[in-house]
Amino acid sequence: KCKEQNETISSQSQSVVLIIILKFFPSQFSLQPLYSLIQPFYVLHLNSICCEIVHKTMTTVNGEPLWELDEETLNSGACGFTAKEVFVKNRACVAYTYDDLIMMPGHIDFGLDDVDLSAKLTKNIQLSVPFVSSPMDTVTEAKMAIHMALMGGIGIIHSNMSMADHASEVLKVKKFKNGFITDPVCLSPQNTLQDALNIKASLGYSGIPITQDGKMGSKLVGIISNRDTSFVDDLHIKIREFMTPRAQLCVASEGIKLSEANELL
Repeated sequence: KCKEQNETISSQSQSVVLIIILKFFPSQFSLQPLYSLIQPFYVLHLNSICCEIVHKTMTTVNGEPLWELDEETLNSGACGFTAKEVFVKNRACVAYTYDDLIMMPGHIDFGLDDVDLSAKLTKNIQLSVPFVSSPMDTVTEAKMAIHMALMGGIGIIHSNMSMADHASEVLKVKKFKNGFITDPVCLSPQNTLQDALNIKASLGYSGIPITQDGKMGSKLVGIISNRDTSFVDDLHIKIREFMTPRAQLCVASEGIKLSEANELL
């Protein structure tokens, strides 16, 4: 039931205050029909015994503020609830779904550079933002884990697959745009375009160093990338026929810093 306060609301006011009382409704009761009623108010707390809905502008009665922000008003949730009050204290003893809460904007007295959202996932793993994607087969595989990492979070790859496929998904994430790839997959000049395309399909990258015998530690003789393979149609052509040779590469000695390598490039 909804009860609108009886006081005369100033015609100049841009908002009203509604107090929605929800008493003893069944657990399957849907609040969706209420959304059309309460817009454009801020929903502070739904699915509880008492929900208070307050517009962001001050409501006046005969030109006077409707209330002062005393301790009782603050405790009632008129200015919102903290995350601790909603999820830890949880006075209403209810569970929440996606549409049950709305984040309220507020004023800050510090700069955005002072905000630190980092959090520890484990003792040795710290995240820039406290977001983790679920290890479900419909949620997190390599693509999701990569994008979660790019945003500062982490994705936990599900295990509903063979051990080989699981290791392959993890490898795709670990090989994605590393600053330095210390153990790259190499090919030799005798390998074919098909070999390079197989690596691209399985690992997700196409920049492959070419060494004399196709192994790490051997002499670098060239490199291939999408630029080299895009216009080659013969899958059996040898890599030596279309690779970029060592003489045309920009290289540096081992031990160079990432910033120095970027300047060099």
